[in-house]
Amino acid sequence: MLTVETADRVTILAPTIDRLDAANAAAFRLQVDAHLALGSRVLLDLEKIQFLDSTGLGVILGIFRQLKGSGGELRLCRPGPHVQTLFRMVRLGSKIPVHADRTEALAAFAAPPAA
Repeated sequence: MLTVETADRVTILAPTIDRLDAANAAAFRLQVDAHLALGSRVLLDLEKIQFLDSTGLGVILGIFRQLKGSGGELRLCRPGPHVQTLFRMVRLGSKIPVHADRTEALAAFAAPPAA
């Protein structure tokens, strides 16, 4: 359901499922929670996710809130067309940075914070 890598002190979580919805959101969140550390920087690579419903969106927002509350940071990358459309509809990009690919996202983690 999830692969985990580390690059440049960023935890990269990549779902191996094609849907993040009410049927699997709770199990997915449990797996993600096992890799969230206080103050961690997490990149969620959404390349394989082809469908995301409101429950899946809630999981992503919950991860964002948990990380932000502990001084961490969440970035997203490689959303598919359906997921991009959903993110635009709910204006998720104004809250959580969304990047075209991993390289861009990792570079953004390394960049100094905007003043």
